[in-house]
Amino acid sequence: MLLSQLPAALSACFAPLLAMLDPRTAPRLALLLAGALFARGRRTVTAWLRAAGITTDFRRAYYALGAAGRRAEWIAIGLWTAVVRPLLHRWPGDHWLFAIDDTPTARYGP
Repeated sequence: MLLSQLPAALSACFAPLLAMLDPRTAPRLALLLAGALFARGRRTVTAWLRAAGITTDFRRAYYALGAAGRRAEWIAIGLWTAVVRPLLHRWPGDHWLFAIDDTPTARYGP
């Protein structure tokens, strides 16, 4: 899936993040990000792969996810620059509250 197949606002958010990666892995990460948004049920990487339609090329998708993890600091800076900062300028206020849910989820299996 290319960025041109996603809605324009979503493509505009993803593009700076993908620019932080090697051009060979960026398209796979775009698929994974779209899969993360459209996955149903439990939010696992496997669900992301399923939602993105990645079947036979799943090993390369996992590699792209690892590459993104190694560049997480730069991707976070890109996310701030491309998404959060424009929101702050568009809707100024006294304060903004951001939350990250890191609650452990129930695991299945051993």
